[in-house]
Amino acid sequence: MSRLLLICVETDNNASTDEAYIQKVIETFYDNPEQISIKYPKMKGCSNLTKLQKHIAEVRRDFLGISKTNCIDVICCFDTDKYDVDKFAAEKLKCEEDFCSSNGYDFVWFCRDIEEVFWNKTAAKSEKKQLAKQFLTSKQIDNVGLSNLQAKTYSRSRSNLVDKLDQYLKRKEL
Repeated sequence: MSRLLLICVETDNNASTDEAYIQKVIETFYDNPEQISIKYPKMKGCSNLTKLQKHIAEVRRDFLGISKTNCIDVICCFDTDKYDVDKFAAEKLKCEEDFCSSNGYDFVWFCRDIEEVFWNKTAAKSEKKQLAKQFLTSKQIDNVGLSNLQAKTYSRSRSNLVDKLDQYLKRKEL
């Protein structure tokens, strides 16, 4: 049996910054067994959820078509943006959460965005690629408290990423 963990990230095709942060978390905290493959389809918010659903269905069909014993799990990652002060951001976040719930996908959130979780600051769009690159080569992951990645409720500079990954990956003995 093969297992595929499909981690859908909110990014554009050029940046792939969210993927870099998530991959670093996986490398740092988890033993990634060979039988689990990880793919990172890209999406951009609530407006593309129908397109994302079609892509997931295609991946599921192709992967499950190889063997009936194959298994696929889906995690969708979203920034909360300024959900606490912006009505549109709150509605968008609710739409994304409902999408995940209605399709049986795990909903991962980064409060307010992934850079705020891993750097504890907001980054300009022009800085995001450089910060992600720096994150991969520095020890910045050591400055991110594991408890900040296991949050149960929205709170600035926190996420539920590790809580969701724990369901699929075996944690390293640290």
